[in-house]
Amino acid sequence: METAAVLAPATIVIGAGQGVAFRGAVAAVGSRTPDDQRAGTMSSFFLVVYLGISVPVVLAGAASARWGLRASALAFAGVVAVLLVAALLATGSRARSAA
Repeated sequence: METAAVLAPATIVIGAGQGVAFRGAVAAVGSRTPDDQRAGTMSSFFLVVYLGISVPVVLAGAASARWGLRASALAFAGVVAVLLVAALLATGSRARSAA
């Protein structure tokens, strides 16, 4: 019962955050795309987003079946951390070169 008491509010907060981020991304892509290219650009955007959401989960599920949940979760967290640092470094270097 204690886990459910934490899981339910966490799910609501995370879902709300994901919704706000997704809405902002759709607005950003839509506003920067010419009208005659918007349909193709938005369909590509949705394809990339849904692949980015689904492929890691499918791979994590397959990894957990093979190597166990703990090892898979640690590997998944490690990959996410490496990608996060790479994105931060790329964003920071872009910001510095623009200044």
